[in-house]
Amino acid sequence: MSFLTRLSLKNRALIALISVVAVIFGVIGAGSLKQELFPSLDNPQATVTASYEGATPEAVESEVTEPLEGALTALPEVEDMTSTSSAGSSQITVGTKYGDDSDDVVRALQRAVSQVQPTLPDGV
Repeated sequence: MSFLTRLSLKNRALIALISVVAVIFGVIGAGSLKQELFPSLDNPQATVTASYEGATPEAVESEVTEPLEGALTALPEVEDMTSTSSAGSSQITVGTKYGDDSDDVVRALQRAVSQVQPTLPDGV
């Protein structure tokens, strides 16, 4: 038998204690490793909603949704966009790139909507 084997057999309690300590440190290390491997990511998506009381879906589309889409499409932060126009309301979902600061994106969207708002019908 080798030296290491004889030493391990003579000191079984010490080897068991070292093994338990190694497992405990491994569990603690794995817990903190998960947090570092999976950072929190903001969902790169924002929604712009506008209401136009009493308007038909076609009127909402042409008078509200299309002007808003035109203003939002011009922004460099916007990667993709989907919109839904229904009776009295318009909803535009804007997708942005991962890594963009969500506060900056929201401010840019608000500026774009503010610029187009004077051209929208009264009450929108």
